[in-house]
Amino acid sequence: MKRTAKLQARFDSAFANYLKLTAALREDLAAMLSQEASSLHWRRNFVRASAALLEGHAHCLTQMCVVGVAIDPTSFSAKERKAIANPDGLSANERLKLTLRVAYKLFQLHPVPQFGGAAWRNAQRVMPKRNRLMHPKTPRDLGIANDTWRQLKKGIVWLMQQFFDFLSLAQARYGT
Repeated sequence: MKRTAKLQARFDSAFANYLKLTAALREDLAAMLSQEASSLHWRRNFVRASAALLEGHAHCLTQMCVVGVAIDPTSFSAKERKAIANPDGLSANERLKLTLRVAYKLFQLHPVPQFGGAAWRNAQRVMPKRNRLMHPKTPRDLGIANDTWRQLKKGIVWLMQQFFDFLSLAQARYGT
């Protein structure tokens, strides 16, 4: 009984944090989008802000999923359990992908994101580019050519849609 109460309290805290953090990150991104520009510095900042939003969502979902995986670990693959319990050694892309898969499974939400197509391939470019923008070694690291920008933007939009769909699907399934 105590374990269940502790797990419920942990989940409730993680969910409250999720709502607060994602609201703040969405607000930041909305402010950026209200001043959208085609300049290189705007593109760089958009990639950085988007990556922060995506990682914030993923972190919060991970904290909720820790509880679900603890309750029923057999519903998840070994790789999914590792991504939730100890994501060290996984790339940012793997963490995002596996966290989404676990969250959708845990909350029994459909449709589950599909990671086999062009949208996911574009999305996989976002985190490495963010890393180069945050830790540049050469001026080239700071560049975003038009073709690259189109692919990055498509990837960012697709990933955001997967995370935003999680929240709307969970709300539709479980209420307010």
